[in-house]
Amino acid sequence: MFDDVERDIGSIRLPRWGRVVSAEGVVPWLVVDDGGVPVEPIRRYLSDVVAGDTSTGSVRGYAYALMRWWRWLRAVDVAWDKATPAEVRDLVLWLGQAREHNQRRPRSTSVATAGTVDPVTRKRYLGERYEPRTIRRSNAVVGAF
Repeated sequence: MFDDVERDIGSIRLPRWGRVVSAEGVVPWLVVDDGGVPVEPIRRYLSDVVAGDTSTGSVRGYAYALMRWWRWLRAVDVAWDKATPAEVRDLVLWLGQAREHNQRRPRSTSVATAGTVDPVTRKRYLGERYEPRTIRRSNAVVGAF
């Protein structure tokens, strides 16, 4: 279906570009570029999300998913308004095999606990890879964007 685009998914590294920041006003979280300027298409989308009575935490999660999408588009050299389903597909494939961006080095002391449940908090210890729910959310947010 989108076979005209082939990428070596394993060799792609996302650039350290932009960040998610808390903001005053209607939209509580924004994605800003390296100069601190809000990314306007993302700001407009997040404004629509807020209008749908979405929680602040969800808006933050959407912002992170869209920042990752913007980084992905920079890595594959595609403008945001020229992206196709092939870019979405490849991002999902990349997320399935990539280390989380904030994982600078492999875990050492917590490697034995990754994937197990903390008996006190009842939360799962995270591994080095993106969790399936993160990938699903990313796919949903990018698809809606």
